[in-house]
Amino acid sequence: MILLYHHILPEGDAAGLSDEDGLFFRHSPEAFRFHLEELQRRGYRFGSLDDLVRQIDDGRAEDDHSAFVTFDDGWRNQHEHALPILRALGIPATFFVTTEHLRKGVSCAKRMGPAELRALVDAGMTIGSHTRTHPDLVRLDDTRLEDELRGSRQDLEDLLGRPVTLFAYPGGSLSARVVRAVRRAGYEAACSSFGPARNDATSIFWLYRDVISASMQSPRDRYRLSPVARRLLTFRVERRLRASLHRRA
Repeated sequence: MILLYHHILPEGDAAGLSDEDGLFFRHSPEAFRFHLEELQRRGYRFGSLDDLVRQIDDGRAEDDHSAFVTFDDGWRNQHEHALPILRALGIPATFFVTTEHLRKGVSCAKRMGPAELRALVDAGMTIGSHTRTHPDLVRLDDTRLEDELRGSRQDLEDLLGRPVTLFAYPGGSLSARVVRAVRRAGYEAACSSFGPARNDATSIFWLYRDVISASMQSPRDRYRLSPVARRLLTFRVERRLRASLHRRA
């Protein structure tokens, strides 16, 4: 199971953010820590997303009791509130970040800058691309699409001095054309926001991810956390995704 997070913020703290910044995708630090500790208690083993990609490349499917933590957008609150919890629990995570402010050398109060990103890497975390400007990739022409995909990857590699091989689609928007462009841009795997389903070689460029509620007790949580349900739902999710890919190609 690949977990998807956005904002990690104390209750009542908006940190200068607005609804346009996706504040409805938020968890408190306490809820985030509860998720990780509760999954560990249930026997889930946390690993890095790179490990899962290598496992799939070796021909193996995602294990029923493996878990991987991912964050989208590169919000500064992820560094401030999530990183200390991840370090305390010894859990790796992948952070998908946008790069326009990094490319221009502009400080952004809302998003992580070079110092925060390097601190994540030093702590054993992985940095992936989330494009330069977070557009709807399906709506872009080929030239702009290429710039968003290759450009953001190059921005991060220039900054961090290491390969960037993972990508996440902004807003979960993708099509067959966009997937082909992601492959051509040199990424080894990409994350979608579809789920729940088990990941294997067929989903390597739209890895399924899950958003869990704070309590982990909703009906959606229960089937997302059920290996049996995930196996049964995989075919339905895969069929829906492939229909969407070709409809929007």
